[in-house]
Amino acid sequence: MNEISNALGVPGTGGGDAAASKDSLGETFDDFLTLLTTQLQYQDPLSPMDSTQFTEQLVHFTNVEQGIAQNEKLEELLAQNSFNTTAQAVGFIGKEVEMFGEFVVVGDGGPDDMSVMSYGLARDASETTIKIFDDSGEVVRELIGKTAAGAHELNWDGRDENGIAVPPGIYAIEVEAVGSNDEPIGTAGRTEAVVQAVSTNNGRTFLDIGGIDIPLEDVIAIRQQPEEGSTETAN
Repeated sequence: MNEISNALGVPGTGGGDAAASKDSLGETFDDFLTLLTTQLQYQDPLSPMDSTQFTEQLVHFTNVEQGIAQNEKLEELLAQNSFNTTAQAVGFIGKEVEMFGEFVVVGDGGPDDMSVMSYGLARDASETTIKIFDDSGEVVRELIGKTAAGAHELNWDGRDENGIAVPPGIYAIEVEAVGSNDEPIGTAGRTEAVVQAVSTNNGRTFLDIGGIDIPLEDVIAIRQQPEEGSTETAN
């Protein structure tokens, strides 16, 4: 009986695709039964097969089959949960979301169609420098930032060093702050942008904000966009 157990690799129940594991188990069990009946047919009458070992082998296969069935149910629940999350996230389309990140999305409308970014300083700084990079890693603009501790909105007009409006795209922001002794001061950025689409990948839900896919779990706030004609403005 040991040679049967050793010769047949019983598929595990952890990870992988449950349906594939179930198919593999079926093939393995068929092979097991073939070997078992052959061994029973040619066993030594004076040394019959150990019935306890035989029972243990059958119980082992049954436990594996039950484990795979549980995995199938778990996969169904996870798929349903992913679908429900995505369905709820569809309601975010057209709304403004806030997330951690240091970048600005410039839309087709140029400087009048930009996401909003804010940066925070852990404490007062003697100097704060802000660099804006295009998708090729080139600096398109360098600004002098606020030095007081706390949060500040990035005051960028969407133009490069020559005053020319930058093309639509995603622009990375680098904030560097130093103290009176030139020691670095911690900074953190937040970006606000409008959700344009929703997608899923490997069970995770992503929000498309101007070409960037943001994981739903990275969103820290969701707001309705100001109505047209509102006096609320953003720099």
